[in-house]
Amino acid sequence: MNERSRLGHEGEQEAIYHLMLRGYTLLEHNWRSSHYEIDIIAEYWGQIVFVEVKTRRNGDYIDPDTIVSYAQQQRLRRAATHYLARNRLTDRSFRFDLITLEGDAPPFVLHHYRNVFHTTPPNYPLP
Repeated sequence: MNERSRLGHEGEQEAIYHLMLRGYTLLEHNWRSSHYEIDIIAEYWGQIVFVEVKTRRNGDYIDPDTIVSYAQQQRLRRAATHYLARNRLTDRSFRFDLITLEGDAPPFVLHHYRNVFHTTPPNYPLP
């Protein structure tokens, strides 16, 4: 595993730990289906939470307003719609969160941003 992959993996593991300590239930980690991918899917008080995780080395500033581009938001929305339809969860509320981690190794400086971009009611495709 190269250094960048190791850092990303460690960041995702710390993000999962952070969520579980706060009462989230982990549903999926690195969920993939055809060309869709979501880092973490969790449940919190009945709401499905799709989490994008971004890990950067020390000194690399992470701006939560620009780190997830509009195109990436669109891909995440499509992936979430696919996940909800495939798992028959279309009646559930959902949101998109961002967890940023800064550092060269754990323990990272972690920031959890909730509901980071607008969720429009999707047109659910058949799974």
